[in-house]
Amino acid sequence: MSLYKCIGTSFEWYRPISLNELIQLRHSYPGNQSKLIFGNTRVELERKYNQMNCSRLISITHIRELQELKRTDDSLYIGAGVTFARLKSKLVQWKNEDKFCQALLDQMKHFASTQIRNVASIGGNIISASPISNINPVLEAASAILELHCADNEKVRQIQLCDFFLARRRDDSKGIVSAAFKVELEKLNSIDNQWKIISICFSFGGMASKTISPKNIQQQLIGLLWTKQTINQTYELLIKEISLDELSPGGQIQYRRTLMQSFLFKFYSYVCNELRES
Repeated sequence: MSLYKCIGTSFEWYRPISLNELIQLRHSYPGNQSKLIFGNTRVELERKYNQMNCSRLISITHIRELQELKRTDDSLYIGAGVTFARLKSKLVQWKNEDKFCQALLDQMKHFASTQIRNVASIGGNIISASPISNINPVLEAASAILELHCADNEKVRQIQLCDFFLARRRDDSKGIVSAAFKVELEKLNSIDNQWKIISICFSFGGMASKTISPKNIQQQLIGLLWTKQTINQTYELLIKEISLDELSPGGQIQYRRTLMQSFLFKFYSYVCNELRES
């Protein structure tokens, strides 16, 4: 194994340079016996303020497999170790070729400071599973798929991002609503300019203990016309499926409900404008 190792008085520091070395380390030191770090933007806060102690830190900044960033005809491949600054520079190049790239780029305007973007990774943002993440709703609405490698064997799994967020994993100060939407429409009548919903996905942050995607509503909308009446019905369905009460963390229940509905209407207006110009 060619990894770099440093032993101090209070912890051991490892820096593997390949995915196999990382997997071997995690196999040797599973669970809380070791902690993965990249930009150290989250772990250092936990160590300093939440008194999290870990005797082994594994830096994954030099693993080539985690640095891949490429675009194909129908997908975007982002390595877990890609920083937000590097991702942003590529999205600027690709934004005119892919609406998802533009959507992700727009959302990144609200993500942290320049200093944090320079070191924070996309994988770290996903793993933190913050319910108020600005980025995760966009990835979930785009039907992002995670590739997971097991430390105990050579098995590789692929799962939908929406199935990865099982519960809240970090303590966040308050709930601020974020949202992402995607819809596929089919034109029915060129005279009346009617469009039918073929598929639709929307995801919200800050409305639950995790990033949430109301799957039942999405299924009900398939086959309906893309009209203001449909959107009004969706408002009511959202309130029922994504329920908040007065004891929900973050408070401001009515305000957050209004934001959720406002984001949906803004998306509806945006799509209608795009259809008129197409």
